[in-house]
Amino acid sequence: MRNATRYFGWILCLCALLLTAGCGGKGAVSGKVLYQGKPVPAGTVSFVLEGGGVVSSIIGEDGSYTIQNVPPGTVKITVETISARPPSVQERRGQKKGPESKAPEFMMKYSKEKDPKVAEREKRYVPIPEHYSDPARSNLTYVVKSGKQEHDIDLK
Repeated sequence: MRNATRYFGWILCLCALLLTAGCGGKGAVSGKVLYQGKPVPAGTVSFVLEGGGVVSSIIGEDGSYTIQNVPPGTVKITVETISARPPSVQERRGQKKGPESKAPEFMMKYSKEKDPKVAEREKRYVPIPEHYSDPARSNLTYVVKSGKQEHDIDLK
């Protein structure tokens, strides 16, 4: 009888643990980023969390993204593609610097002749309206729940 009581107690503890594990867990959000109905093949999706902080994902060639470990709640969504934009000729030569140059500094050293990845970036770069990269102006939100979920981001 004593072993049966102990066994039953362990089962109750295990059940309680399993029930609480499902509550309040983090979410994993996957989906596609579309602009004017077509997949966006490069860039970054970011979720700006209510309590502060940001979680992000690179956009795949087919427009797909996956963001893991997102706390449940409403997030503001941003999408940027400028990171995939190849540097202009002036930027590669170092002639265009300052706030009007949006390419990261490390990209300025590339040229098509020396790096075939530049040509690949040119093929994948899709310009989108700049306001999608600003959480205050993107008007994109989503309510994250615990567990796996799908959310496509359709930019107009």
